[in-house]
Amino acid sequence: MYLNHITLSTGHLARTSRADVTDDTVKALKPWLQAALDYVDPYPLPGPLGVRDGFVMSASTQDGALICHVGHVEAGPLVTFGVAARSRQSGELWAWLAAQYGSADALVAPSVPWCAVALHAGFMQQAGAAAWIGDFERCVAWTWLERP
Repeated sequence: MYLNHITLSTGHLARTSRADVTDDTVKALKPWLQAALDYVDPYPLPGPLGVRDGFVMSASTQDGALICHVGHVEAGPLVTFGVAARSRQSGELWAWLAAQYGSADALVAPSVPWCAVALHAGFMQQAGAAAWIGDFERCVAWTWLERP
């Protein structure tokens, strides 16, 4: 199985396999993701990204799909991403993301499963975020896709 990882503003699409994310990473992220979903306020990212560097995430579900808002406590929102595991989640989530954050002209949802990402203004202002945030999105997406 592959995950289609797409950036809404550019249409850049990368296909990643589950083998790109270690079992240990998914195992570590499962309780963290559940805690982020259960927590009302933005939840610190795991490890030094949250504790030392001040990155946070808010997570919620919409009809079985995952929606995440990643930001920095001082710099504000960086990205929003949605994960659709099944085709019945895809249309509504894609429409919502495109309506909220825009998308490249004529961009359509890829086949499921997918992770669609909207970049916010703070993303370009937060030096170094580009080096890790795409991998983080994919790790969270695969963790979500493997939930019971």
